[in-house]
Amino acid sequence: TQSTWGVDGSSQKMVHMDVRSLVGKVPTWFLRPSWYKDSTIGSWRLFMRTARIVIAYGIQQIRDIKINFWTIHFTYFLCMGIFGSFIFYASEKNNIPFIDCVFMLFSVLTQTGLPSWDVTKISLLGQFVLILFTLSGSAVGLSIPPLIVRRYYYRKFYRIRTGNMGPIGSLSQDDDFNDMYPSESAPHSAADSTTTSAPAAGTAAATTSVNHTAQQEEEELPDISDPAHYTDAIEYEALGILMWTTALYWFLVNFIPFLMLGVYLSTAPSALAKLQKHAINPWWMSFFQSVSAFHNTGLTSMDDSLMQFATDWTVLIIHMFLVTAGNTLFPVYIRFLCSLRMKFARDKQPYMYLLDYPRNCTTSMFRQSETRSLVIIWWIVQLTMSFTFFFLDYSTTVFGQMRFDEKFMAAFFQGISVRSAGITVVDLDRVNEGVLVMFVFFMYVSVYPQVITMKRTAMFEEEEAEKEESLSCRV
Repeated sequence: TQSTWGVDGSSQKMVHMDVRSLVGKVPTWFLRPSWYKDSTIGSWRLFMRTARIVIAYGIQQIRDIKINFWTIHFTYFLCMGIFGSFIFYASEKNNIPFIDCVFMLFSVLTQTGLPSWDVTKISLLGQFVLILFTLSGSAVGLSIPPLIVRRYYYRKFYRIRTGNMGPIGSLSQDDDFNDMYPSESAPHSAADSTTTSAPAAGTAAATTSVNHTAQQEEEELPDISDPAHYTDAIEYEALGILMWTTALYWFLVNFIPFLMLGVYLSTAPSALAKLQKHAINPWWMSFFQSVSAFHNTGLTSMDDSLMQFATDWTVLIIHMFLVTAGNTLFPVYIRFLCSLRMKFARDKQPYMYLLDYPRNCTTSMFRQSETRSLVIIWWIVQLTMSFTFFFLDYSTTVFGQMRFDEKFMAAFFQGISVRSAGITVVDLDRVNEGVLVMFVFFMYVSVYPQVITMKRTAMFEEEEAEKEESLSCRV
């Protein structure tokens, strides 16, 4: 406005007084060079005054930033994207414009899957860089660091020592908790341990020694006779279980399909002939496709996506599993893996707590009822898309010379992939317009089942928090 940016001296002085408190931290050697005072060019003086205001405002905003999960998450993706763009640009030796390198890197890092350059024209080193930063932006992999941080703060504030705690028992003070998480032995408080450890007719020195030992134990361990502390102890163990289970899941779901797909592409004559035609190594194809499908980036080593494998059931089934395991059905698979581990665990209480109250530990896992609802909704959406696509384009040239079962498998695969991964086995230019509209609609609503489930479980978590608070007050 004129009152702020006017050319008269009073207005400029007003601006100077408004930002005086802000620019106090700005280096004077930058804002007031030697020629600034003697300069008679009004435009330069206005430019320097504007730069002073902008820099001071930026410094003030940076100082006001609060370090939390959102800022760390945003900074991580921003820095990794910029850093990876330079590496990708250097790996291609200036063959790809830098703006395309930036777009491609942020696309794979955020699992968007929108390439601005033909992947088949990218060098092997450039493809490896893309895969490396795809793994760096994994939604499954990035769910592990918050678990590590939470375990660290539990260890720091509650002094939980896994080696000293031993098996966690049940609360003797709360019958509801005992019914929910039964165990063979109940935990003892410091007073109980003192009573049982001290001899019936001991000396005063022995009693003092036992009390001193009990006092040391109290300093090391939380008072698990308190329901709040005992819940923290179980949640600490549940976080560790979920952390290792997620890491195991991330490794196995990437490695086993890679191994299966590599063996198949290397031994199947029809698949091997297609790869040799394009001079693609089958094991590199397996590695690239496994990472791309699991992280839903939609990139392929062939210029026509997977259209040449549209009738190959083995390739399609492996890709369908990877696409669902890395995105839509990840909460289902991770819960199943935790349930499977519980069957072979000696201490089942942390597993039971994790399965009953998953949202206390992570946002990527739901209770049994919500998980069942998520699976039902997924099947309804999937079958609706597959049958609609199958019947509307059955007699068209979309499926070519495929058999009945091959057409349905292609339609089923396209229904899974189109909502998140973007890998295609048919030419979308030939698809019925109504089917394309349906694809766009389900792309838009594909995230809603999981988001709605997260909202519902968040409300349940608040109710449980209120219940625990009332329980602590009662005790």
